[in-house]
Amino acid sequence: MLSYIEDQSIQAKRWIILLIVGVGTALSAFTFNAILIATPNIVTDYGITGLDVAWVQTAFMLTSTCLMVLAGKLGDSFGKFKMFKLGLIIFNVRTIIRWIQE
Repeated sequence: MLSYIEDQSIQAKRWIILLIVGVGTALSAFTFNAILIATPNIVTDYGITGLDVAWVQTAFMLTSTCLMVLAGKLGDSFGKFKMFKLGLIIFNVRTIIRWIQE
């Protein structure tokens, strides 16, 4: 049987895990919505049709999904927590670089 202190430690870890997964899920949703928000600019900048826009959106989501499968396999091979930290670092560095470029 777990002591009261050990039980509180487990509960705290569960909330932290929930927070991390929630933030990761929200960022994923924002990423998929970014292509939808950028669609009008893509149409005007490249002069493409509605069918071409559908292909761009499909290619973006298919690529993202395939990379998620690859990331899952790498997580199984090298450790989920290490891969999650690496993904967060890459995402944040890429975001900061894009922010500086603008």
